[in-house]
Amino acid sequence: MTTGLVHHYFPSKDALIAGTLRSMSMEMAGSAAAVFETTGDIAAAARDVWRFGQVRPAFMMIVVSWSLEGRDVSQAMGNHPFIEMLVVAFGGQQSDDAVTAAGVVVTMILGASVLRVAVNRGLGREPGDQRLAAAFEDAISGYVQDASTAAEAGRLPAPKRNGEHS
Repeated sequence: MTTGLVHHYFPSKDALIAGTLRSMSMEMAGSAAAVFETTGDIAAAARDVWRFGQVRPAFMMIVVSWSLEGRDVSQAMGNHPFIEMLVVAFGGQQSDDAVTAAGVVVTMILGASVLRVAVNRGLGREPGDQRLAAAFEDAISGYVQDASTAAEAGRLPAPKRNGEHS
């Protein structure tokens, strides 16, 4: 009976995964929005999304996997309020630099979430070693802070190659 109910709402495995992505995406975005509304700090909201990915790595892995397969993840997830928050914080939709900077942040979060364990192993560390996770969080937070500060000044930073933040 339960299987019939699942198939009623989700006629295929892809539909079930898409529904799960949408639900988790909205949960993550709602949490980030609450952090941003409380603190007014877009970097704190980005850290919240990063931490969500650490607690729910399967979400990030499915997003990356579907992307690698050439699927339109945004169609499955719908509009993503966190990405919209980043774009606004970085200067708005009319600014190509703001849109690009938001894409950089999302890519950093997804890539770091999915690859962290493999990179730890490649470095000879235990998979759960938190030093790399802490460094990723600092890098993501620093980039977001740089971009939002630059947007307030009317310019976005070029990505820094030496890892330093302004």
